[in-house]
Amino acid sequence: MQAIAEEISSGKYDLVLLQEVWVKKDFESIRVVASSVLPYSLYFHSGVIGSGLCVLSKFKIIDSFYHQWVVNGYFHKIHHGDWFGGKGVGYCKVVTNEGIKINVYTAHLHAEYDTNHDEYLAHRFLQAFDTSQLIRHTRHSGDITILGGDLNTEPGSGAYRMLIHNTNLNDAFVSKHGTRPDYLGCTNETLENSYTPRQLRRQNHPGKRIDYIMFSSSNAYNMSTLECKNPLPSCVPGQGFSYSDHEAVSTTFEISLSMTDESRVVNLAERSRVLHDGLKVCQKALEKLEYRGSAYFICFLASTVLSIFLFIFVTMPMFISSICHSLLWLVSLFFLYMATVWNMMERNGILSGFDGLEVNIRSLEET
Repeated sequence: MQAIAEEISSGKYDLVLLQEVWVKKDFESIRVVASSVLPYSLYFHSGVIGSGLCVLSKFKIIDSFYHQWVVNGYFHKIHHGDWFGGKGVGYCKVVTNEGIKINVYTAHLHAEYDTNHDEYLAHRFLQAFDTSQLIRHTRHSGDITILGGDLNTEPGSGAYRMLIHNTNLNDAFVSKHGTRPDYLGCTNETLENSYTPRQLRRQNHPGKRIDYIMFSSSNAYNMSTLECKNPLPSCVPGQGFSYSDHEAVSTTFEISLSMTDESRVVNLAERSRVLHDGLKVCQKALEKLEYRGSAYFICFLASTVLSIFLFIFVTMPMFISSICHSLLWLVSLFFLYMATVWNMMERNGILSGFDGLEVNIRSLEET
């Protein structure tokens, strides 16, 4: 955190978007060190431990908002932890010295954990849809739109395509370097990063690109990418470890007044395709939820019967008996909660996204 604070305070950056700053004290230390060059800052509070999202800006912040996603993992998956962050998308508006209004969005989508059995696919897809909808409905109050963050999704994936095609945003890396595979653009599990697991290094795994800066401008401005790179060395100077398990991404933009008032070209076919893909993901998730709800209810019945059986037929010391029955009833209540309350909450969250996708598809078809 100290090394990150020193880098941010170097004066190289006008806007800095950070994710996974879980400890408020770390944000405060970074904010203090960088305050001479980035005097405006904002931390987005959410969930149990905080969203981990923050913005530091050279320009004055004049507005802000935080939208917490409806579906965001599971509270009992403590080893994953996404639910405890109350994840969502943070928004703030800054105004440059020239009077250009920039809508800044930062997000940290749900992690994948297992590529082959991605139980959070629907959650991440709907988080991307929610984020894209927020951008679509708030961007018109600004001249420039910038989205930056750990999006936990690779180029070409459903969540990535949703963010690009449902907002008409541009991927800064693609804008500068094109769509060709380029290991220099990878931001996670890279060979040079000290936190990359050894087995991946032995496989000569180049890493993956899951951290992004995306952008667009209103018709009044032209915006181009002069540079997009991973700006930090593989290790903190003088140390044997990297700044983070994710590589930083930095982008330099050139913004100028537009000489025409032509509307930006929107790829409606791609937008329609990714919206339909979203419907399929939601449908599969709803089917799994129905099965999971039944499974949890069966587990509730089984644990309840077991508790009653032990109480009636098994003799044991009072102290041990009390502990066993208490634990079994807690387990039973957990299964009942997951089969009813939690199942309905997750179902309604997915249905909400499903309905939004359907509305957008109908609107496109009628256009």
